[in-house]
Amino acid sequence: MVKREDSRFHTIQILTEFDRGNPQLSHLFSDYFSSHSLPKSERTTITHLVQETTRWRGYLDYVLSTLYNRRYKKVEYRLKNILRLGCYELIFRERTPSYAIVNSVVNLAIGLVNIKAGGLVNSILRQVDSTYQPDIDTLSGESSVEEISSLTSHPSWMIDRWLRHFGFSNTIDLCQWNNSIPQFTIRRNQLRIDSETLEKFLTHSEIDWKKCEFDSNFYFVNRIIHLRNSDEFKAGYFSFQDISGGMVTNLIEGKKGDYILDVCAAPGGKSTYLAERFGNNITIHSYDVNEDRLEKIKENIKRLRLHNITVEKKDATMDHYPPANTILIDVPCTGTGVMAKRADLRWRRRKEDIQEMQQLQLAILNNVTLSIQSGNEIIYTTCSLEPEENWSVIEKFLHLNDDFYIFLLETRIDSNFIDNRSAICTFPPRDNMDGVFAVKLIKQ
Repeated sequence: MVKREDSRFHTIQILTEFDRGNPQLSHLFSDYFSSHSLPKSERTTITHLVQETTRWRGYLDYVLSTLYNRRYKKVEYRLKNILRLGCYELIFRERTPSYAIVNSVVNLAIGLVNIKAGGLVNSILRQVDSTYQPDIDTLSGESSVEEISSLTSHPSWMIDRWLRHFGFSNTIDLCQWNNSIPQFTIRRNQLRIDSETLEKFLTHSEIDWKKCEFDSNFYFVNRIIHLRNSDEFKAGYFSFQDISGGMVTNLIEGKKGDYILDVCAAPGGKSTYLAERFGNNITIHSYDVNEDRLEKIKENIKRLRLHNITVEKKDATMDHYPPANTILIDVPCTGTGVMAKRADLRWRRRKEDIQEMQQLQLAILNNVTLSIQSGNEIIYTTCSLEPEENWSVIEKFLHLNDDFYIFLLETRIDSNFIDNRSAICTFPPRDNMDGVFAVKLIKQ
């Protein structure tokens, strides 16, 4: 009999739902936890198991397919995820006794599938242990795309692209970055708390923290769940944001009386940082096309006690925008620069998405720039590593709009993060942050 309160049971339910509809894991977690009353500690365990089993599913499938005597690809979703979970735990969770993992997962197979499935799971998983950990050192520039794909747990089409664009060494580094437990940073709300007080709180809360070298409002931290549940977070003393997002926001100078538009603003990290930096000296209008995501912006504004941001629904591909000194366009993208923090994203993306995103990005850029006046600026940014979504978009736009030029970035941004054409261009394993691209365009 399956114990419904068992973390592995809930993990299998979420993993199977992901396979059936391929939605975002964040949405699945939200829906599942809202309909199941579970203690925080168990939600944490479930989230970890789901994220890591998803992160490693390509490699897990590779291992399981070598042990499965029949066609592993034909196995139905639920049984496949039971096998994946058991395989993940046996390889990567060495502190848990192997017999306990196998017994628990076998009981899951019996309860959720049938007795025959339990026997199958038992016979396969008894062959797996921590010696099956992926040996990346066996890979070389001569390795096949399929071999690299299997051992790094990334789709083969993605590996093929990255090898061509970044080379073997950078591709391996990027995959290893994506497969590591992600690092997180918080951003101090300078309107609500000073550095010394925030640092005392972090130390008192037994948080390992380190201040960012090039933006003193950002801190590397651990114990994310503890921080997110803290009274200090609820009081708006800090937000979770990657350093790269703050760097992009720092492209905006913001003079007193300026109007700034953030036209793809949700969940509001860049808008709220601008509001904290400039206070009531500027006015910020934040827009998004998605009603639910607009609510998230409003929640963040309220939590941070900000008063100079208005929120409105608009479609950046077609709606009209008011005149502004600066328009920030954080366009929808494939997100290949943030895959360490979104374990499911590599499996939801298709090769075709890159060109589709480029078309959407050009549509947004061409529409929004209709609102910009001479002397004012556009910040175009993505969290993608793909050239088609970055410089290719800018080149296509400038070819059709010769009244815009690229602003040459100067001392405000560390030169280590600027490419030879004056764009912010970060590479996660090299720069220790999410991958972002950003260009400032000025209308003549």
